[in-house]
Amino acid sequence: MATRTSRLHSAPAWLLALLVLAAPWRAVWGQQAADIESILDGLRDLPFHEFVDASYEQVLRRSPQLVTSLGRSHELGMRNDHLDNMCYAFVDDTYRLKEGIRDILGTYDRSALDYEQQISFDSYSRVLADWAAEHEFMYHFYPVTHGLSAQNELMRFLEDDHPLATVDNAEDYVSRLQEVDDHLGCLIHNLGESEARGIIAPAQMLQQAASQLRGIVPGSARYLTFYTTLADKTRSIPGLGEAARLDLLTRAESAINTSVIPAYQALVARLEEQIPHAPPMNGLWQLRDLMDRFAGGPAAVRARLEGAMAKRRLRGWNPPLENINALVAS
Repeated sequence: MATRTSRLHSAPAWLLALLVLAAPWRAVWGQQAADIESILDGLRDLPFHEFVDASYEQVLRRSPQLVTSLGRSHELGMRNDHLDNMCYAFVDDTYRLKEGIRDILGTYDRSALDYEQQISFDSYSRVLADWAAEHEFMYHFYPVTHGLSAQNELMRFLEDDHPLATVDNAEDYVSRLQEVDDHLGCLIHNLGESEARGIIAPAQMLQQAASQLRGIVPGSARYLTFYTTLADKTRSIPGLGEAARLDLLTRAESAINTSVIPAYQALVARLEEQIPHAPPMNGLWQLRDLMDRFAGGPAAVRARLEGAMAKRRLRGWNPPLENINALVAS
């Protein structure tokens, strides 16, 4: 049986698109060296409807995995052969791109637009404003947890979202396996950057995340979902002979042994380094600049939550489990 983390319930495609584009760990390897200013220059002075489409496309292109998940690679003239770049430096560039797009949007005269364009203007303004507001807090999350985290999402993505209907799809799959070391290398680097800012996931989360990955070891390649997914789905690819299929599997196994397994082992090692000095419990208290925004700090947050839940109880809301101290003090 293939080794893999627990599956997550599926969500509507439009919701996934918004969540993923907002998530700070989305970007694209192929555009890492791209000059943000040159991209923005190409968006200036376009007719409004062209600007909206072209600028959103530029943001979308920075997440090749999302492009694949949305089934838009052919439309955008892209292959499904790259993984997302999660490095914070590139994430910061992505936010700069979004902020530049917002500035360009502000140059259009809303009153000169027709009714439908005004709706687009208002909606896009809200989305871009939200992206601008979240830039300040791009480090305020745990790079690795035991749940919806990049190292687990990668397994789900390759098994569920990467298409394997053609020979090109299969070749792209192998190309993505070859990028796993760089993909997770950014995740490991992000762990260090977050730690330097005083943000470390609770020890129990890191322990569970590491435990989930301990089966990814040398000699396990053919038992991992990275291999079994390709082996199973390539059996029905039209025009793919058995010799060519076996060659694909050989190259996939090589990529797993040289890229995937070392990357996951390096991640486990990094998590084990953090566990001894990770906080023992969950909580917002690590995010001091965020907590300082609340007058009175954590005590004020607790008071507000207690007041809100008291009002809900008066309206008949009575959950079976309720522990404000565990929610806030931890």
